[in-house]
Amino acid sequence: MNTSNYILFHKDVEKLKNDFLAHFICLEAAGGVVYNTKNEILLIHRRGFWDLPKGKMEIDETIEDTAIREVEEETGLTNVSILKPILFKELANTATYHSYDINGKPAMKISYWFEMKTDFAAALIPQTEEDIEQAIWVKKEDVPTYFDNMYSSIIDVLKEVL
Repeated sequence: MNTSNYILFHKDVEKLKNDFLAHFICLEAAGGVVYNTKNEILLIHRRGFWDLPKGKMEIDETIEDTAIREVEEETGLTNVSILKPILFKELANTATYHSYDINGKPAMKISYWFEMKTDFAAALIPQTEEDIEQAIWVKKEDVPTYFDNMYSSIIDVLKEVL
């Protein structure tokens, strides 16, 4: 059972979120659920878990540019384009949040997600320097079979598009 997820309620959710995030070093990131011409979804295997390609935003980069760059860098894809942002309807949220430590200080990675497409048909090239061991295309209906070995926030992203 995963006990590291929490749900908070407050009459002013934005204030609660801003007060909470003020205690962290906040880093913005972006990634995507990428479809190929067969309507398959791209998954990567990193550090023992199935995941989606994503990464941190660079200076003077838009969140959309970050998403495309990270997907291409982590998988070897080219010709990736954004279809639309992924919005978490049940949570009224536009991102996922992942906390961790940076040099002993609390950090929060705020990841924005996009549905994306590509017509790339060559072999995928996992970015091994980012600990990505594998990149594969999965039939949309088969994606839930990977959920047992996937972070809950990634499952949340995928459930919005499945």
